[in-house]
Amino acid sequence: MEPEYSEDDIRAYADVTQPQYAAYDGINENNVDFDEFLDDEYDPPPPAQERRNLFKEPAVIVSMIGAMLILCSCLVGTYVFLESPNGQRLLRSAAIGEPTIVVPPTQAPTVTIPNLSVVDIVTATPLPTATPLPVQEDAAPPDQFGTAKLSEVRGDVSIFTEALGSQIKVEREVGLVVGTEILTNENSGAKLELSDGSTVRLGSQTKVIIDKMTMIDGAPVVQLKVEFGKLWAVVPYPGTPGQSRFTIVMPEGVATIPSGPTYMSVEWNSASELAIVTCLFGDNCLYQNEEGGVTMSALQQTESEQGGAPKEPRDIEGVELLAWANNVAEVVTLTPPATATLEATATEAATATLEASVTPEETDVSETTEATDVVEGTAVPTPNETDIANGTPAATEAPTLDPSVTVTATAAETAEGTAEATAIVAGTVTPDGTAQTATVEPTAAATATSAPSGTSDTAPNWAPESNRIAFVAEKDGNKEIYVMAADGTGQANISNNGALDDNPIWSPVSGSNLIVFESNRDGNLELYTMNADGTNVTNITNSPGDDANAVWAPGGNKIAFTSTRDGNSEIYIMDKDGSNVARITTNAATDSAPTWSTEGNKIAFVSDRDGNQDLWIADLSGLPAVSEFQVTNIAGGNNFNPVWSPVPSSPTIAYLSNRDGNTEVYIVDYTTLVETRITTTTDVDENTLSWRADGLKMAFVGIKNSVADIYTINISGTGLANITNNATNDTAPSWAFDNSGVVFVSQRDGNAEIYVSTPIGDNPTRLTTQ
Repeated sequence: MEPEYSEDDIRAYADVTQPQYAAYDGINENNVDFDEFLDDEYDPPPPAQERRNLFKEPAVIVSMIGAMLILCSCLVGTYVFLESPNGQRLLRSAAIGEPTIVVPPTQAPTVTIPNLSVVDIVTATPLPTATPLPVQEDAAPPDQFGTAKLSEVRGDVSIFTEALGSQIKVEREVGLVVGTEILTNENSGAKLELSDGSTVRLGSQTKVIIDKMTMIDGAPVVQLKVEFGKLWAVVPYPGTPGQSRFTIVMPEGVATIPSGPTYMSVEWNSASELAIVTCLFGDNCLYQNEEGGVTMSALQQTESEQGGAPKEPRDIEGVELLAWANNVAEVVTLTPPATATLEATATEAATATLEASVTPEETDVSETTEATDVVEGTAVPTPNETDIANGTPAATEAPTLDPSVTVTATAAETAEGTAEATAIVAGTVTPDGTAQTATVEPTAAATATSAPSGTSDTAPNWAPESNRIAFVAEKDGNKEIYVMAADGTGQANISNNGALDDNPIWSPVSGSNLIVFESNRDGNLELYTMNADGTNVTNITNSPGDDANAVWAPGGNKIAFTSTRDGNSEIYIMDKDGSNVARITTNAATDSAPTWSTEGNKIAFVSDRDGNQDLWIADLSGLPAVSEFQVTNIAGGNNFNPVWSPVPSSPTIAYLSNRDGNTEVYIVDYTTLVETRITTTTDVDENTLSWRADGLKMAFVGIKNSVADIYTINISGTGLANITNNATNDTAPSWAFDNSGVVFVSQRDGNAEIYVSTPIGDNPTRLTTQ
């Protein structure tokens, strides 16, 4: 008897078993064979459905019911269906333990059902059996290996893998894999961005190995090995408890971040076997070695010497925290909660230096002058006319100062047309250990008969793409604005005017050709703009006073400048076309040296309104109303030359101060007023600051023994380096925007010319030749 499937049968089965079968609709209209429908679209119905449709006669139904009752009484158990690899259904008996193959109805041929008795059904030969498929839990997904990217490479950085076979120097962004060794040399560093979202800053002279980077069920596991050096790790994600971890392995001990957001630094000094671990942010920074372990909260630090037990965590000071923020750009928005404490140092001896200079071409000095030192009433050596002319002044007397004073007399040639002698006496020790400075500056000046001849190239300034340089040259007898390529080629006079043109500053907007500069072509100093090819010269100020010291706002739409139009030096701002001029300061004192914040809503400047020079900030957020507040307030010293950090939203301003007797570099956080001394060079006077674009390093002029050189230093105060180290004066440093080099002015070839060198001072190249 052949089975018959009607549309009603189909719908009845779909309604009571699997509603999704109801998708079979309109079978008669579409002339679709139901067997084909089941084969193509759905699993076949279970065997019970076939039997319900095949046996429609009452006698057959009664016989089957009886047979089933007998089977149920013999076989006690529960049944489950399994699917075999070939698509057959396996009927497993919990009592028997072995499944029996049941041929699906869609695969059965047309059969004739005999009139079987209940006994026949029970004693019939059983169908062949099949071994059940083992039921396995889903296997864990394989580890997803992470990747890393090395970027912001500065200085000498190299990588090594077994596949490379040797150290390869890295000069630009590169992707890394697990097993890569990274080595930074002196005055070098890099940023490591990991695929888990964390960031690692590598300090100089550091070797790090990427040992492990996996993502198991989305829980990152990162392990770095530090063989020597220092790194800063920023882990921003919360992590999965018990699964995520960020680990830094040292030769002695392991630092761990179980979860974030956490910021931590790790330093291993391989020479002294000293481990230093600092927790900046987060409450579960861990450090442990074979002798024990500690947990640190935010703003705490621990140390371990030669594998000894870690010391109890101590709170870090504001100066250390500020060093953190300036080494790791990702955390500059954190506000230091502590105040820096600086310890006084006593100077045991003082040195008085007598300096004299004459013009290189003239030997005639009109007269001999005397300089008198008021310390202890002792006269400073008086250079005589003959000695000055010959460049060897004699020291006849020495001042006295307890505990000791040494007098040195030197002479140096300059092109200024004057000879000067200066005696500087510094350093006394008070009983309480506080360092004090006494300075006397008697001078002796002699006038030379004529000034030296020659040209000079000065005031270099980079284009925002670091591919061109604007500068000032006196090739035509007066100062003009020139532009050249970064390699010195293509030099062109773009101002070409008989008056003085000076101080060119390139717009910071990428792709911009606009330069602002000073000129007295209209009788007094005014500000002008022009294109880099010299076209479209525009006078953007027109006042009876002098307008100068122009600085661009970060967006390139506004310019701040100083003006004496109202009788004394004040700070003004205007749009780049000279419109919407607004006076920012209104004080009877001198306000000067404006510098913009990176957001463009504040200006730091210098004012002597309290009797000495200090840093102030004008908040422009409420224009036309302007609010001012004082940032530094040091009696007896001057603070000047402010330069705002280029890091976005940074509250840090670098400046110079002579509060400690000689000029040093300082930084201040204007939100907390915490000041930090960056340089401690008692024999060098610092000048002319220039930030590197990433905010991690500065260049400056250092004057030692009357010779000016270009120095660089990390913002943390480490890594001081003289990158020019030349017997003549090197001045006016300016970092390229891409950090590729430093341009400066040097007199090493007889007159002022423009040079460029790498950030570490090698391969200085002369760009101008006249």
